[in-house]
Amino acid sequence: MGILVREGAAALIWVKGVLWSAVASLNSRFLEHQLGYTFLIGGIPQLIRRDNDHVHSGIILPALRLLHAEAFEGANEEYRKAHEHYRHNNYKKCLNDCLKALESTLKTICGRKKWKFAASDTAIPLIDCCLANGLFPAYMSGHFGAIKGALSSAVPTVRNKLSGHGQGEQTVEVPHYYAEYLLNETAACLLFLVGAYQASLKN
Repeated sequence: MGILVREGAAALIWVKGVLWSAVASLNSRFLEHQLGYTFLIGGIPQLIRRDNDHVHSGIILPALRLLHAEAFEGANEEYRKAHEHYRHNNYKKCLNDCLKALESTLKTICGRKKWKFAASDTAIPLIDCCLANGLFPAYMSGHFGAIKGALSSAVPTVRNKLSGHGQGEQTVEVPHYYAEYLLNETAACLLFLVGAYQASLKN
């Protein structure tokens, strides 16, 4: 029995190694031929668009890995959905899921820290809750206004203006560059928030 378990574990490690190697080869081909896509494994396998190599490798991939590693399951699922909508040019849905991912991250942090908030709270009151409870270090107090502005206006305001309300008689079109900006801005916000949360656990 022990031999079978060891052999099974070894086979699983081998399969994972082959899988990672195949994905690395596939992504290398995507990059070589400038196809603008990356295949992700770890959690839910997914093909995502890769419009800017620097932003993709420095912000988006680290955000996805961090959400998965820290078990921010709701935010991880929503941010992945935002990429799926972006890949299919559904930019309104992309903006909606960007905001959902931001709010889910804030709610997860507040819930784990046992801070008081309402289930119906949106981004701005959730950010206020994090600020009031010292999620951000005291020496950054002079920058709180800028941080709050970046987190509470960059993602929610653009989303609310373009996709979050009734569009009336005119059809509201969300440009590609807005959706690309929001994906990148959301990833940066998620990295900042989860990083601040991790730091708070060490205090």
